[in-house]
Amino acid sequence: MAFKKATREKAKLRLALIGPSGSGKTYTALIMAKALAQGGPIAVIDTERGSASKYANDVAEFDVCELESFSPLTYAENIEDAAAGGYPVLIIDSLSHAWTGTDGALDQVDKRGGRFDAWKHVTPQIESLVDTMLRYPGHVIVTMRVKQAYEVTKDDRGKTKVEKLGLAPRMREGIEYELDVVADMNTEHTMTVAKSRCPALADRTIRKPGADVAEILLDWLAVGSDPAVDRALALVAKGELDAARELWPVLSRSERQTVSDAVRVKKGDPAPSTEAEPEPAETSAALVEAMAKIEAGDWNELTAREVWPRLSEPEKKQVKAAFEAARSKDAAEAAE
Repeated sequence: MAFKKATREKAKLRLALIGPSGSGKTYTALIMAKALAQGGPIAVIDTERGSASKYANDVAEFDVCELESFSPLTYAENIEDAAAGGYPVLIIDSLSHAWTGTDGALDQVDKRGGRFDAWKHVTPQIESLVDTMLRYPGHVIVTMRVKQAYEVTKDDRGKTKVEKLGLAPRMREGIEYELDVVADMNTEHTMTVAKSRCPALADRTIRKPGADVAEILLDWLAVGSDPAVDRALALVAKGELDAARELWPVLSRSERQTVSDAVRVKKGDPAPSTEAEPEPAETSAALVEAMAKIEAGDWNELTAREVWPRLSEPEKKQVKAAFEAARSKDAAEAAE
């Protein structure tokens, strides 16, 4: 593969607010989401027993989905529903439950006897969740609970000692690498930026952050080219509708309408298109492969990474349902 000149592209925000109870994670997420949405609707995936709804209307107006089961695949499915609904901003409050909650990653491993090989069933689910979150066509704000992090070391005499490293998010290790901005919140509602791809926020400490921070991020995100919709339109012009359809998940609702109109013109249809996107194939080879792997018990992290990008959104839902059914069957057999 040849090298080419790097160009900056317009992007959507991926932000994490990490902190203990009472630090203002939900409130801050809503304040910032309102500014990021710029008048558009906001979606909230709530795992905190309706805590977000206590701020409804007073802080921001939003639509909410309150989860009771915290399987990573349930998260992914609701993220896809929000994308289909065209919400310019999605809040996940909190992401930690996908790791530590009922039916979350750790709970699933425990239900499989805590065996190491249980992770071959669980890791693909976490990867699916992270991938779905990163592909969301709008801005994403996640909140995460914290835990005390420790490190076991040896001193100069060879004696083992345990050192506190500070607070770490309750989520899979390394999740911070996937995000644009990671900020710690304390009980005084002060935000300390631990990681930022936005230079204007790097290493900042901000008391009661809100719309002001969102405006800084919007200015940063707006710089660059906007190639996704341009590529889609170019593919439609060449008649490569299937290739254009692969870009659908990263397009905003208005961009999807623009591409749909281009498809209508390309097809010579004088009436407004009632289709949300070019017609998908009935059954793809990727779907057949995924179903076969699940049936054979061979659906693992490697397989998921190879097959998942080639599935359409409806096919992904079929695969998730099949995987959940297989997981339930395995759990029932293990309990006998």
